[in-house]
Amino acid sequence: MVTIVITFNISLAIACLFLFWWLLQLQQKLRRANHALILAESKTHRVLHNAPYYIHQGQQGTQQLRQSLAQLGVMQQSINRWIALISLVRLIKPSRIKAYRILSSQKSRFQGK
Repeated sequence: MVTIVITFNISLAIACLFLFWWLLQLQQKLRRANHALILAESKTHRVLHNAPYYIHQGQQGTQQLRQSLAQLGVMQQSINRWIALISLVRLIKPSRIKAYRILSSQKSRFQGK
């Protein structure tokens, strides 16, 4: 009976020793993971701590570009109207010149007779 109790106590001590070793290994792994996460967070913070400022700057630049684009659209419409007007004048003007030449040549014929 004493042998069984001593064997059981030794087995229990070995199991507790194994559990202690396993918990130490787990603790070391958790410390490494914690250290890696803290390092990653500090690097991320160092990279991104100015991000809100640059995002705001980018949004302002985008807004200014959109306003400039709207102004250019208005200017383009105005230029297109002028081009259309010039094209129309170029189409009409030669026929007027021809009509004027025809009329002036007919007048000179009638005046000469």
